[in-house]
Amino acid sequence: MADTKRQSISIDAEASAIKKVSIASNSTGKVAELAGATISLRYSESIFDDTLSVLVSSVDTGNTIAGEDDGSLTTAIDGLPIVGTEKVSIKIEDNLENTIELDLYVNKVNVLSSDTKRNTIAINLVSKEFIFNEKIRVNTRFDGKISDHIKKIIQDNPNYLKTDKEIDIEETDNNYNFIGNNKKPFHLFHVLSKKSVPVGKLGKSAGFFLFETSDGFKFKSIDSLFDKEKNPIKKSILFDDSPDEKGEKLPPQYDVKAMRYFPNNDIDVKSKLLVGAYSTRMISFDPYTFDYKITTRDVFDSSTKSSGKKPEDEGLEDNLTKAAENLPVLNREFTREEDNREYSRTTYYIGDTGSLPSGSGYGKEQEQLKKSADPNFNHTQIVNQSIRRYNQLIASSAIVEIPGDLSLHAGDSVFFDAPAITSDKKGDINKQTGGLYIISDVVHELSSDQTITTLNLVRDSFGRKGTPIKG
Repeated sequence: MADTKRQSISIDAEASAIKKVSIASNSTGKVAELAGATISLRYSESIFDDTLSVLVSSVDTGNTIAGEDDGSLTTAIDGLPIVGTEKVSIKIEDNLENTIELDLYVNKVNVLSSDTKRNTIAINLVSKEFIFNEKIRVNTRFDGKISDHIKKIIQDNPNYLKTDKEIDIEETDNNYNFIGNNKKPFHLFHVLSKKSVPVGKLGKSAGFFLFETSDGFKFKSIDSLFDKEKNPIKKSILFDDSPDEKGEKLPPQYDVKAMRYFPNNDIDVKSKLLVGAYSTRMISFDPYTFDYKITTRDVFDSSTKSSGKKPEDEGLEDNLTKAAENLPVLNREFTREEDNREYSRTTYYIGDTGSLPSGSGYGKEQEQLKKSADPNFNHTQIVNQSIRRYNQLIASSAIVEIPGDLSLHAGDSVFFDAPAITSDKKGDINKQTGGLYIISDVVHELSSDQTITTLNLVRDSFGRKGTPIKG
């Protein structure tokens, strides 16, 4: 059945169904149904955004809803009225019978055009947590694993976001004690994500993302996103310029034929060096021990060079979970071999030994006193590692358009192939750019004419590895 549906998809991506766009008044209880008047609906998810969003463009005529005074028909903006934070229930369905059904809230309304008979309006819809984030401040102390802190802030503690959505939180390897200091929840998520290490990867990898899909909130490490066992391939996509518009001759290992493909392997060495994607230096000082240290890390040869004692359990970076064969390799002519010379970005860190130790400070045990000489955060193995990992993430990227598929979400992995550009052979797959990618951004656009899913694909490395797997 799935095969039949896949093969029947035209490259024109026929229109899908906008089944429901119901907006309820905050004050009167009236409900306006805008699905029939909706011109287009743009649904967006991204691993770089905390929450998802929807943009509904609709024709708001004078007979949308009964007015407040005499019951005469008027526009939804005036009749409800729409003033912001109204609850909007949406339901959309693609041609594969995948559906998304959500309750969102009005964040912004723009009138695109207006005359005496109708308005064309654009309504920006956001998650409940997006609005609550502006009203909530985190002001308590947190002890223990970072992944536990995320869960408490987003779901467990009734004073904070207290979402009722599904959450999928990957366990972190490291602990970090901190006080909220009246920060907004999503601000803290950004801070904690950069301090988080996947289990078993201390000194080898760092960096997480917190993001929302229609399935709920996810907190995932960069390494786990590229791990095919933890994040199995959702779809295999092929782009070619054959006249097979309906995809009827698509090889059996692929799920869908791409309509358009825009490679984006822009090379900017200076920008990568500025952000420290390949090599970094840390200058750190611990006021407790008076230890002053300079540590450099080079992603290419996985070496660690430190002045003074090597940090305990310092690992190498050859244990990254990569999407493809190799990280980009720069010309060794530009490598500075002297100690503490191979770096392009420097960070400075003051140690926090003895700050916020866990446990009780009273009684016979006096746990806090016993831990007063322990560092709260292992900065030498995490901070610069995280900087490099985030900036390695987009070594290669591409924009791919396919017929509408609402089953694809931000953070999903896909296998993508495109033909090699060569003068003597045709039909060969590109061995450099083909392979596993992560969907960093997904946009589903539905209109009366067509439904298109646009995927922004990213990965940290080059060289086709593995084979396409039908989702």
